[in-house]
Amino acid sequence: MSKLRRSMLFLPGANAAMLSTAFIYRPDSIMFDLEDAVALREKDTARLLVFHALQHPMYQDIETVVRINPLSTPFGLLDLEAAVRAGVDVIRLPKTDTPDDVYELEGHLERIERECGREVGSTRVMAAIESAIGVINAVAIARSSPRLIGIALAAFDYVMDMQTERGDGTELFYARCAVLHAARAAGIDAFDVVWSDVNDEAGFLREVDLIRKMGFNGKSLINPRQIDLLHNAYAPTQEEVDHAKRVIEAAEEGERNGLGVVSLNGKMVDAPIINHAQVVLERAAASGVRRATPWLADSDAKHNRKLCATLEEAVARSGLQDGMTISFHHAFREGDRVINTVVALLARMGFKNLTLASSSLMTCNDALIEHIESGVITRIYTSGMRGRLADAISHGLMDEPVHIHSHGGRVKLLQDGELNIDVAFLGVPCSDAFGNANGTHGKSCCGSLGYAMVDAHFARKVVLLTEELVPFPNMPASLVQDQVDYIVQVESVGDPAKISVGAARVTSNPRELMIARYAADVIEHSGYFKPGFSMQTGSGAAATACTRFMEEKMERSGVKARFALGGITGSLVDLHEKGLIEKLLDTQCFDGQAAASLARNPNHVEISTNVYANPGSKAASCDQLDVVILSALEIDVDFNVNVITGSDGVMRGASGGHCDVAAAANLTIVVAPLLRSRIPTVVKRVTTRLTPGESIDVLVTDHGIAVNPARPEIRKRLLEAGLKVVDISALYERAISLTGVPKPIEFTDKIVGVIRYRDGSVIDTVRQVKDLEELLAAKERRAARQADMLEHYKQPVISLTLVTPGEIKDSLRYRNTMGVALQMCDQLLWENRWQVLDRQVLWLPTGPEALWCVAHPAAEIKAHCAELEQTHPLGRLWDLDVICPQHGHVGPALWQELELTPKPGLVDKLNNGSHRDMDHALFVRSIAAITPWFSRFAELGSAHADKPADAQLRIIRPMGMACEQAMYAATNGVNTHKGGIFALGLLCFAAGRVKNISADSLCCEVSNICRGLVSRELAARSGQATAGERQFQQYGLTGARGEAESGFATVRKALGQWNGQSLHGLLLRLMAVNQDSNLVSRGGIQGLRYVQGYARELLANGWNREALLKMDEALIERNLSPGGSADLLSVGWVLSAIK
Repeated sequence: MSKLRRSMLFLPGANAAMLSTAFIYRPDSIMFDLEDAVALREKDTARLLVFHALQHPMYQDIETVVRINPLSTPFGLLDLEAAVRAGVDVIRLPKTDTPDDVYELEGHLERIERECGREVGSTRVMAAIESAIGVINAVAIARSSPRLIGIALAAFDYVMDMQTERGDGTELFYARCAVLHAARAAGIDAFDVVWSDVNDEAGFLREVDLIRKMGFNGKSLINPRQIDLLHNAYAPTQEEVDHAKRVIEAAEEGERNGLGVVSLNGKMVDAPIINHAQVVLERAAASGVRRATPWLADSDAKHNRKLCATLEEAVARSGLQDGMTISFHHAFREGDRVINTVVALLARMGFKNLTLASSSLMTCNDALIEHIESGVITRIYTSGMRGRLADAISHGLMDEPVHIHSHGGRVKLLQDGELNIDVAFLGVPCSDAFGNANGTHGKSCCGSLGYAMVDAHFARKVVLLTEELVPFPNMPASLVQDQVDYIVQVESVGDPAKISVGAARVTSNPRELMIARYAADVIEHSGYFKPGFSMQTGSGAAATACTRFMEEKMERSGVKARFALGGITGSLVDLHEKGLIEKLLDTQCFDGQAAASLARNPNHVEISTNVYANPGSKAASCDQLDVVILSALEIDVDFNVNVITGSDGVMRGASGGHCDVAAAANLTIVVAPLLRSRIPTVVKRVTTRLTPGESIDVLVTDHGIAVNPARPEIRKRLLEAGLKVVDISALYERAISLTGVPKPIEFTDKIVGVIRYRDGSVIDTVRQVKDLEELLAAKERRAARQADMLEHYKQPVISLTLVTPGEIKDSLRYRNTMGVALQMCDQLLWENRWQVLDRQVLWLPTGPEALWCVAHPAAEIKAHCAELEQTHPLGRLWDLDVICPQHGHVGPALWQELELTPKPGLVDKLNNGSHRDMDHALFVRSIAAITPWFSRFAELGSAHADKPADAQLRIIRPMGMACEQAMYAATNGVNTHKGGIFALGLLCFAAGRVKNISADSLCCEVSNICRGLVSRELAARSGQATAGERQFQQYGLTGARGEAESGFATVRKALGQWNGQSLHGLLLRLMAVNQDSNLVSRGGIQGLRYVQGYARELLANGWNREALLKMDEALIERNLSPGGSADLLSVGWVLSAIK
């Protein structure tokens, strides 16, 4: 039997973590993907990673496949060289349209095998058919080479080529048949397409059943958890094995008896049937027998199949991928240890672009900042956040705004499908091996798992992290076995002692106790305080304290509550155990007393947040509430409440169930002091609206009680009881009289948070506070000072600032730190006897800054500064940067060229010129991506200043390719600045090498670096000609290479004729003489001559804006774009600026 190739697992070549562990999944073949799964900017990195992975001993027993980039790309041949030399078994050739594609690959393979000493022909090939023409040519492709072990169908490109989309498989029917028949005719394997929805196991198995019956050998896979499903589906059934055995026995008996014809059960057994029976038995020997529940065959797997030895294994088995959503609960509040542990692991494993959906985030989660900065977490859904994490996000840490939802609203988002949890990581104190878990037993009891219950219900995969594994069955179970996929035992999931830290604290503050007493008085006289009433107290200190005053009133009046709801505290437990509250409906325990009560009191009942407050559920418990007491950071004169942002505009609170219960309860009371640290709580308009005023009935402060005008009956009852009732506007005036009108918070236009009401609608947004903009403005001013110094002295500049993220700073501590840094930098300059041309020190509100201009090579300065940062005890607090003068004009040159409008045939602010694949915004992204590279070109030139000029192209080219990859990554593969990177990169590299910078010295050095370039790369090359080579052969055009080798002769000529005023004039002079290869590619030599003639005519007869607009229309009509002249315009701007 030939090698089994049921499963071929795709691995992204740039994911180092997956490459290092993928062999544990044991597919039949592992395919390292260097093509579609790798971004342009990561192609070289991925190739190196795969080269080393292929030589790993653990991959020696698995067939290895590398999908290279097409040979027509700059990466294809490099991929092939690396893979073959590393010992790959099979090359997967993408986008195979004709046998010629295979022939080309064969030629390269034979050459590389001979060069590296491999046996010629030992590298096998799998051709991937991805187009209509490929399907038509499938038979010829399948027969094109003895190296072919199979052909594979690739669905995405094929359906795009067919102008359709993926559906139920009908769109692939003909292609599957054609590929399968071609493979069988050639005697090779046939591989089916990937199933991309890793969470739809039923759909995957239906498709596997189809292709198995059709006759495919196997299937390409993108997720490890599909492997066992596929292998089991391809295994024969017990009935098939038994029948095959009988066929073989009958055949052998007939052979012993000399019978020419053998029958079994009345049916003839001929050679094809015997051969098929042998295949079935061989598959059974390799795969076992297909089982509906394969784990039942293994007694250990039957009991422990969910258990994972490590958290890494659990992550791998869950099928988590980049871009998915992970969720957590916050039952341990400030004591949580699961979120940080899991996200840190995911970062080490190389995951990116994950959405974090945690029921809430606390100050203990500040460690997430680094994982947001590194791109592991890119979106967040949560009920709130605090600490440095909230501060950083409020100051613009994330590109996308955080979604702030209520507890009930979170369930609604899950229910409606906006929020889809791919993997829930749920920490529990104890669980059995099947996943029955609760929070009431074990050494770290947290009490109710009301948040986790929702995630376990909605998540596609559930991973339990448990401190203790207990015998089955672990009952009562908050999370039940049919919800849980994997279990991993960890040392700690949380510290229950920290559950009550922060918002759930018990107060002894006299003012808070006074407010709590007033709130109890309001309840007593509201009309809702009667036998069988229900209540909820929020997590604020005054709201929690109100419970003790309610106890006095309930005992005195004989009134008992039917139930208390929500987050349960020890105070509520006391009332329950004294018989004053009949039942406790608990979605979260706010302290250890509540957690212990949940374990022992039968009428203390755990409920999920769905049962608690989901407005989309069939019934929410909060709808039965009579009275709820809530807190507020702000409340305005219209009773709108803010519990999210502080007086500085920074997020520092949580939505929780605030708007849920406020909307549902018969009486909603907000308790808050009139002032907090001389900051008014009652304001004209809240900074952030979370709960609308129509949901709030009463405000209780230390200066009086305000009743919503919509509830006149409440106001009347409270007045009759003698309570101090005032208008809310009077409370506002009182607050202002004590503090004055606060200065309005200044925000930028960037939205950092979106406030979602309980029904999912957006009720408000949070914008970035403006102090970060001051820091950014300071950074721009510093850059301007650096540029001025570079312009004046034409020598490297050292920039010193302090690495102290956060608020604006100008303190004694920062000044002392800066003083030490200044002393060390001055000492460094003095010890090395470097000439200091200028020194500036500025003490600013945004932090101290210093600049030195030094007459010395930048590379040596940078090396000494780096050593100082690394060796000095305070070096980690310094940011020492060395700016080279060589690239100071490049960024502005690119912007000047882009912003010049109109620009005939080119992208400008009016239109996209003759381009359909690019626009102004695309160029903006491209410039932002490539500008940082030009300083690196200059530094590279400085580092090689002592080497011969004509040996430098091989040094600069890898950096040029890396810069191009940065451009392609920013533009989604569109070439916006390739010519500019070539020309300006050469200029900057040359500037790093010459001592006295001038326009002439730079052009001369570029010419020396490129000496012989045209003859080597255009005149002397053989084989299939590129576009540039064809233009050279046909018309003698040397393009960008010739211009560089001439030392930018065209630019220097145009500059000599230019008056130095309008850039339009310089552009026209370049268009008039430049042998622009872009124009020849688009319109032939006639197109080039047309543009040159048009530009000369305008220069001769005079031009204005209208004339340029007409030229623009003419070039667009002819699809002509003078992109080469645009690149030279940037070069001209740089050279003129240097002059």
